Amino acid sequence: MEFPMRRADRALGEDEALRLVAESSHAVLSTVDADGEPYGVPISFALEGRSMYLHGAAAAGHRLANVGGSCRACLTVVSADEVVPAQFTTHYSSAIAFGTLRPARDDAEKREGLRALVRKYAPDHMEAGERYIDAAIDQTSVLVMEVDRVTGKSNAPGRRRD
Repeated sequence: MEFPMRRADRALGEDEALRLVAESSHAVLSTVDADGEPYGVPISFALEGRSMYLHGAAAAGHRLANVGGSCRACLTVVSADEVVPAQFTTHYSSAIAFGTLRPARDDAEKREGLRALVRKYAPDHMEAGERYIDAAIDQTSVLVMEVDRVTGKSNAPGRRRD
């Protein structure tokens, strides 16, 4: 279900919202478990095209239990967060990506996701990253979220209002 944005004057276009997601260094991944309990976890991720790669330990936990074979999820990022007390406001940019989250299909897709993370967080260390991937592949889980839609808002100073 989609809801109209209350402050449409602050809406970001899809390309701008995707760029904000891609450039953010951390996010909160939100899922719901089998009992209907919501679960949000801070996580690092990489977005390439419309594929989002997230990693963590291969050991079972709340995050992996919620995913099962696949599940709906959203990933939320916030940047340019500046509280302006004298104006009773906050300058911010934020985006939410929605999609279906699933485990990587095989080791090749796991490697693809881990390489995407190395490119994002340690681009000058690709060779060492490959060695790290080789050593950690069996202890690492990779989740993939295909982004169906993304929304964004900004109240950043100097942002042009259309």
